Amino acid sequence: MNYNVYSLDKDNSKQQDQSHPCAFDEVLDCKYGSYQVDYEQYYQQLNTLEYQFSNNQKGYQCWNKKEDELLYSMIYQNEKYTWTQIAESLQKVVPRHPPRTGLICSQRWNRVVNPQFDKGKWSLKEDQRLLRIIMQTRVAKWSLIALQMPGRSDVQVRHRIRWHCDWFVQNGAPQEYLKYKQTKEQ
Repeated sequence: MNYNVYSLDKDNSKQQDQSHPCAFDEVLDCKYGSYQVDYEQYYQQLNTLEYQFSNNQKGYQCWNKKEDELLYSMIYQNEKYTWTQIAESLQKVVPRHPPRTGLICSQRWNRVVNPQFDKGKWSLKEDQRLLRIIMQTRVAKWSLIALQMPGRSDVQVRHRIRWHCDWFVQNGAPQEYLKYKQTKEQ
């Protein structure tokens, strides 16, 4: 089966080669003519780090369980590590290219791994408490508000307010919070 790369219309004039393991034909037709695809070379290129990072804007790989466990154990050891030292230790155990930075380790800890933060759904009681805090502070400082919300991070507080600002304003929060509103289109 051939595809026109410009219109993506199927051209059923050729039968698909069933012997080939890939879904594409061995010969691709395009506006400028046909060309042969060397799948062996193509798959080797896909497996290179250079190619993988060229498709990832930041170039960082996903965290794995081993890294999370190491991060957790380093935080809870008696020794005081800086985030840079933690990143260097992670790099020695689980080499990454590019290596994790102290900032990335800090964000991973504070947003994902830290067991002090509740990662579940917000309860009505939490929303009401958050509303009281908003009305007391009258300033949209997420970190200050989060300090008064045990179990929730500043990022969680910010996202909660941004996604549910209509409810907060209807229940007494200042109108200025509407400027933080986030919709699904954003």
